[in-house]
Amino acid sequence: MKKFMAVLVALMLVLTACGDAGKNQGTTDKKDESTKTETTKTETTKTETNAKDDAKAQTSDVKIGMLAPLSGPVAEYGVASSNGTKLAFEMLNSKNYLEGKNIVPIAYDTEADQTKAVNLFNKLVSNDEIVALVGPVISSTSLAVAPVAMDENILMITPTGTHLDITPDYPNVFRACFIDPYQGMLAGQFAVENLGAKKVAVVYNVGSDYSVGLAKEFTKVVEAAGLEITNNEGYNEEDKDFSALAAKLKASAPELIFVPDYYNKVGTIVGQFKAAGIEAAFLGGDGWDGVLANFAKEAEGCYYLTHFSVNDPSNTTSEFVKAYKEKYGVEPSSFAALGYDAGLVVAEAVKTAGSTNPEDLVKVMENMQFQGVTGLLQFDEEGNPKNKDVTVIKVVDGKATIETKIKGK
Repeated sequence: MKKFMAVLVALMLVLTACGDAGKNQGTTDKKDESTKTETTKTETTKTETNAKDDAKAQTSDVKIGMLAPLSGPVAEYGVASSNGTKLAFEMLNSKNYLEGKNIVPIAYDTEADQTKAVNLFNKLVSNDEIVALVGPVISSTSLAVAPVAMDENILMITPTGTHLDITPDYPNVFRACFIDPYQGMLAGQFAVENLGAKKVAVVYNVGSDYSVGLAKEFTKVVEAAGLEITNNEGYNEEDKDFSALAAKLKASAPELIFVPDYYNKVGTIVGQFKAAGIEAAFLGGDGWDGVLANFAKEAEGCYYLTHFSVNDPSNTTSEFVKAYKEKYGVEPSSFAALGYDAGLVVAEAVKTAGSTNPEDLVKVMENMQFQGVTGLLQFDEEGNPKNKDVTVIKVVDGKATIETKIKGK
């Protein structure tokens, strides 16, 4: 009996072991099958993602952000520049320039506010998924956005931000306009060589990077040439009454007064100076562009440096002026022309690179040679245009006439 029981127990143990082995083998098979299924799913997902990316690259629009002050104290600059850029994209799209891809501009109003400009740029990157930025328009907002554009690895070109510090530390940031030191230097050269002034006054906005930068470089040049600086006077952005300053200038009797500020401010200043009996000539920078809209009488006989003139005889300029007037009903300012050129250059970079990869776009920009309506655009190692010609305007009978062109150097 014991022998029988021993055999029975041994048999049961064998059967149990076989059952466990079969159970474990089933579990292993299920795990292997599950692993294979997950691997297949992962590979399928990767394939689908790559296919979607490929399809997007083939069919998607090219979104380009735009930041400009479309309202506020310098809205005329922002609207003009923005209109110029949009016109460029519209004309390129009509010609199928990017071969099946449309350029889609996405524009926001910075109101000339630095914090708002940065927040809107972040929105353009995270929500709108732009591949490049045309803007901001003025120096202060361009200075604020440039480091953020570098952090986000987005190509940025400011059409009209002239302050020296916008581009040097940021390899992906460029500009279409000449810089403050460059035009300040050429303004000084024009004062010495063309106007023949011996006694010069400088009046500038202490709260404006743009105004301070031009005044500094202009002063260097005229002092080096031996001219007498009768006054070097600052004022505040919120100032509206310049009668006390006018009295000081009238007493020192300069032959030329350099006023590097924006059109809405210089119109008021020059008007009050002339009303006070000051008979000096007046000279300004590109910020004067737009002064004729509301201050043509005050600006009569004044000179200012700029990037562009509607009276330039070149075919490129004539075609642009005609298209701009047909679309917007007014003649383009230099800000419109620079916005137009900035848009064309970004589109050219996308076309030449054959991609919207930021590194590819920057590389193309570094080697760019593009003839725009504001002159030849080729960039130095700091993202600034090299050797751009400068147009000097004189206001005659309420109109902007070309006094001369200063060759780039």
